[in-house]
Amino acid sequence: MKSKILTLCLLLSALLLNGCAYSGLAFPGSYGLAFNKTKMPITANSGRLGSREGSSSASSYLGLITIGDASIDAAARNGNIRDISTVDGEKLNILGLYSKYTTHVTGN
Repeated sequence: MKSKILTLCLLLSALLLNGCAYSGLAFPGSYGLAFNKTKMPITANSGRLGSREGSSSASSYLGLITIGDASIDAAARNGNIRDISTVDGEKLNILGLYSKYTTHVTGN
């Protein structure tokens, strides 16, 4: 009986703590428990897209280690952008084991 209760507690904990595997960045939108890949707008400064695009990302492994630079500044540097037009965020999560957040920037 104790082993069944322990197993149930572990399963519930895994379900409730699944969000801890995200890279820790606030990102509105829907989340899939087993798989999630969404792209959402963050901000826009003008009514049109820029001619250049840059991106930057950070990855999380097992919810224990997160590495990378997903900042807007890094994305702008990677795209050689000085005047930012739009910023989008993209989130990928696979079973809470691997998570990746990517910042996409357009501008000139």
